[in-house]
Amino acid sequence: IRGGETRLFCNGEKIISYMGMWKQYTEEDAPEILDSANLQMIQGVVARNIIMSDDPLKDLKQCIRDVKEVGSEKLDGISTSIIEFVQTANSIGTDLVQGKDGENMLIPVRMWIGRKDFLIRKITYELDMDQIINSLPEEQRSQMRGVYKEMKIILTEIHKDIELDPVFTDKDFEFVPPEGAKLVDNYTPPGRSDESKTIGKPAPDFTLKDIEGKEAKLADFEGKVVLVDFWATWCSPCLRAMPHIQSLFKIYREDDIVILGINSWERQKDKVESVLKEHNITYRILLDVNDEMIAKYGVRGIPTFFIIDKKGIIRYSYAGMPSNKQIIQQNLEELLAE
Repeated sequence: IRGGETRLFCNGEKIISYMGMWKQYTEEDAPEILDSANLQMIQGVVARNIIMSDDPLKDLKQCIRDVKEVGSEKLDGISTSIIEFVQTANSIGTDLVQGKDGENMLIPVRMWIGRKDFLIRKITYELDMDQIINSLPEEQRSQMRGVYKEMKIILTEIHKDIELDPVFTDKDFEFVPPEGAKLVDNYTPPGRSDESKTIGKPAPDFTLKDIEGKEAKLADFEGKVVLVDFWATWCSPCLRAMPHIQSLFKIYREDDIVILGINSWERQKDKVESVLKEHNITYRILLDVNDEMIAKYGVRGIPTFFIIDKKGIIRYSYAGMPSNKQIIQQNLEELLAE
């Protein structure tokens, strides 16, 4: 799959995804079943369900309304018809809009189809960020408006050099890192990772109440390794990461490892309790009701993870779940052995 500056390679043993605009690539063991949930590069992207679908045309036709032909254009010498329609946010698989809002929000789509071969040569999706912001929890809207107010984002897929019924060889699945490319555990926009600035420094102390109203202080866990996960109920990547964190909790609950989820950027305790029950999450959840800790730790996006050693020093941080999910467990093992 190639989408703009992103490339994905899977040879059955490894998945390698390359983000060209940041010159970063990730590598992990290939799962038994490959779908969009496995791929960090597609998380949050519009139309990821269509991109990874077994039947893209069938999924592309879901929830289409107001179809009309609006003109024609030549693309790379190929005559195409231009079709416009609108589609619900949920039907194209974006993480940007959740629940019933995704059923109601309509996203304009424009498609260029070859007049002779009827192949899709180009698709654009238009996102109205004001609509998306209004679908978010109230406490999150003001933060988003400062950046995205009155902004429209247009995502374009261009299909070039289409070959029908190609014959693949092993060489087609090889990845040779371009010059200057860096292997990373997690994609990080250059110059945007405030979390990394905390590495090697004492973890900011906190006093927070957990979901049951009991007080917890970071100082209470001196001499233990602490994994902290900043998250929110409306954050899809957060919810996808939580089962993995829960599995680590089950593995290390008898060891000197403490796992804490810090709920931030929301004020709905009942919603938090409902999500924990739905996903069978039993590790301790603290409520950052004033968003003080997310500010002290320099968190700019969630989920974000910090691993604190037995002396209270931040040793590792990850903005988003690492592509190689095992790296967090390896970090815990390393610090536990110290």
